[in-house]
Amino acid sequence: GKVMGIRVFGIRNNTLLGELGLQSGDRVESVGGVEVTSPDKAIEGWDKMRGGGPLKVKVSRQGHPVTLHIEVR
Repeated sequence: GKVMGIRVFGIRNNTLLGELGLQSGDRVESVGGVEVTSPDKAIEGWDKMRGGGPLKVKVSRQGHPVTLHIEVR
């Protein structure tokens, strides 16, 4: 019964999430060190982008772990 992330769909390359490296079908597991166990937790992690600097987003892509390194300016 534990939430292991949020699966995203409909991501296109020319959208913000696509530009950040997310792909349709990815399961977002953590954002900025915050485990994504609910939509509120996902927003909490993305809020860290407001401060600028590096941000790590951990996803599961086709069953494999992928870490996206995003530089926020």
